Amino acid sequence: IFILSVAFIFLVIFRLLYSNPIEFNGESILKWQLGRTIFETNEWGLLLPEDSHEAHHELRWSIIVPQILLAAFAPRGYASYFITPILFYTLFTVFCIAMYGRTADALRFGTLLGLAISFEPMGHVMASQLNTGAFGLLYVIAAFWCLLKYLEIGGWGKVVGCALFCFLAYGAHITYLVFWAVPVAFLVINRKDYKAAILFIFFLGFLYVFEDWSADLVSNGGVD
Repeated sequence: IFILSVAFIFLVIFRLLYSNPIEFNGESILKWQLGRTIFETNEWGLLLPEDSHEAHHELRWSIIVPQILLAAFAPRGYASYFITPILFYTLFTVFCIAMYGRTADALRFGTLLGLAISFEPMGHVMASQLNTGAFGLLYVIAAFWCLLKYLEIGGWGKVVGCALFCFLAYGAHITYLVFWAVPVAFLVINRKDYKAAILFIFFLGFLYVFEDWSADLVSNGGVD
């Protein structure tokens, strides 16, 4: 825990000192602006472009919602743009270190893995921008952590947690749907744990129905 805490603090400071300039590519800055605008105006319909009912995935709701929560505490100005990607990508890196280095010997290699993730050029850019990488990767690694803990000590809550984080990854980018198959395949093929696989699928289905219902509610003006 001490080493992971030190790694987290070091990486946050490193990101703050060496963050990349804001990408004014339309999408990244738009997600930050939408989060603050929705917080200030309570116009949740901004999450749903008018041209398509399913187009809310183009705006990545599980990236924008943290920006809405951040707007309640962060001061105005573009400095707050960097807060969530830095925190999320740092947590992703620490999770990678923790999962790989669960023994004293492996921890050294896990730390090297974390350093490689941190200083790799593309990863360094993703850690400073509101793109899908920092958020989707954290959700996926958290889902796999829940699955790992279920395999180690059991508990249905960990299966539900795995499904929840897989769903959040899907909310960051629809292509993360591919990771939904990993827990199911592992539980069914490797462990023959059909009950856990069914629970995982059921909870994902419940979340998808809830998302669809929420989208309909917002599009019909049911959220003020």
